[in-house]
Amino acid sequence: MGISIVNDCLIISDDIVFLKDGNFKNQSFKKVILSSNIKVISKECFKNCDKLEEIILPIGVKRIEESAFENCSSLRKIIILGDLEYIGDYAFVETKIENITFPESLKYIGDYAFFCCLINEVYLPDSVEFIGESAFKDCGQIGNKIVLKFYEKKYFIEYCKNNLIKYEILTDRIFDYHIDEDGALTFNSDIVYIEKETFKNNQIITSINFDKDIIVINESAFENCKNLKSISLSGIITIDSRAFCNCSDLISCNFRGDVISIGDESFFNDSLIDVNFKNSIKKIGERAFAGNPLVFLKLPDDIEFIGQDAFFACQNKDNHILIESNSKIVENYCNQNNILHSKGRTIKLLNPLIKMKRYIKEVTFYTEVKKVYGSGYKRKVLLEDINLSFSSGDMVFIMGCSGSGKSTLLKSIFGITKQSKVYSELKIKNGKNEKVYHLKKGKSNFMKFLTYGPQFSLSNPNLKVKQEIKKKLELRNIYIKKEVYTKTITKYNLENLLDKKISNLSGGEKKRLMMAVADLCNCYIYAMDEPDSGLDEPFASQLFLQLWEKSCEGCIVAVVSHHPKDFVKNDKVIKFEEVFNKLLVLAVDEKDIGRVAYFGETKDARDFFKLKENDKYSDIIKILENQEQSNYYIKRWQQVMKKTK
Repeated sequence: MGISIVNDCLIISDDIVFLKDGNFKNQSFKKVILSSNIKVISKECFKNCDKLEEIILPIGVKRIEESAFENCSSLRKIIILGDLEYIGDYAFVETKIENITFPESLKYIGDYAFFCCLINEVYLPDSVEFIGESAFKDCGQIGNKIVLKFYEKKYFIEYCKNNLIKYEILTDRIFDYHIDEDGALTFNSDIVYIEKETFKNNQIITSINFDKDIIVINESAFENCKNLKSISLSGIITIDSRAFCNCSDLISCNFRGDVISIGDESFFNDSLIDVNFKNSIKKIGERAFAGNPLVFLKLPDDIEFIGQDAFFACQNKDNHILIESNSKIVENYCNQNNILHSKGRTIKLLNPLIKMKRYIKEVTFYTEVKKVYGSGYKRKVLLEDINLSFSSGDMVFIMGCSGSGKSTLLKSIFGITKQSKVYSELKIKNGKNEKVYHLKKGKSNFMKFLTYGPQFSLSNPNLKVKQEIKKKLELRNIYIKKEVYTKTITKYNLENLLDKKISNLSGGEKKRLMMAVADLCNCYIYAMDEPDSGLDEPFASQLFLQLWEKSCEGCIVAVVSHHPKDFVKNDKVIKFEEVFNKLLVLAVDEKDIGRVAYFGETKDARDFFKLKENDKYSDIIKILENQEQSNYYIKRWQQVMKKTK
């Protein structure tokens, strides 16, 4: 509660309702998350905060007072969620703001408010009643001067002429649009402002693709468009109330840009089954998605507000909606409204529409590695001080330089090789019943729940495929119904291989056999050591996606590989970090001992290792090949772990 700074982000909680003048003047943070109860950004509140890069103004903010963000020399992004009415004198002087969307509620822009900003063009809403002296003086990037865009208003025209500012009078609220013979609606201008009820009851439009900078879709703009099936929007997006409600054929909505707000009942009573937010969403209004057959939705972590009954009656005949997000706001909302919630990746959409799977059993795995020794007389220490935990649905990619101990770690923690200083614990919870299994002093009682796939030979080469399957089931004392057996054999395309000797199988066929056996044995952990070794690209991709499906069902999958890359299914690219939610990176210290350099969310590793936008995950290995860098990241991770204890 109160005010805190976490990871260069200033967080002002909802119990704060007032900010003093100069409250955070001259301080250092990159981002600000404001209390939704704050109405006024006070005078000089953030003045000279030269590291501040982004500010989001929540719904309640009505006024920005004099010099509130003056000389915030790194400030590039401002998002206004609510009904801001007043921007004071010098409010954003000498900032680097490039884009800003003024709300329709704005009435006052003070003297020198945006002096020397980088804004090339801005839309002025009709609501603006006063613009101060030099409010937009010297705005624009190198070689450009600001252009003010507005619908014809005498005051705006006179202001631009008196201040020698370029302007453009907009004549059509929706500008130049086109509907082709297939019903696809497109626009030809960079700023799209669609007036109230413009396309209401239109029965021609089947799809909408807005590849624009700023999109404002007003109340009921597309209400009751019965043949509209898909929407794809980019840029900065604001959607007003009932904009797309009662579009009975609308099944897909893809938001490729930053969504500022989705108004009340915007998508009420449609047929949405696929909604995707690529970047951010700040506000979702009351009953915004109510009445849709939507069973899974992933919400960005930066969401600020969710209105009452936003997802009321979202379900199909089989399932209620599940919402995935790490946001505390989302978690609290789901708990208060009896909505299924997940912080991790409980669901992955391998197919366009996959049924939601709820775990019958929860699986957690914890391991503590004090030391792992090599063989031989000197008993060299190979690995040291490694603590890890995995849980249902985790898909873990293990990578590191050659000699860092990736395969050794996998075999040690799961009991494939006996190590006296390794302790592992497997918990399987089914409702109120919980069973705990251990690996201690080299002895394990959880091997029956484990499938281990080494990088070399997988099975007895002299057995036929059907004999190998039978042998594995008998060893684990498992009886399988005929229909389950047949279904599994078909799933992994083994029907024509049952009488074939294992020695005659290809690498891909052996991997499929291994997966089928694991399926039939009801394994909870898949420990795979270079499963893609010897496989060409299509087979390797197929194998990883089959493992991904197992993690979707609640299994734990840990994979050692040298090839972190994206995957392809049905001509669709699936990002590496979507498949593998966890990344474990091993590095070698100055004593040639393998240690953890990173373990956590895959996407967060990019920041940890300072990867650039176009860098690949495999570039982490190149970084760690340098011994100084290797030592640095080992120590850096140790510091991170100390802070979390």
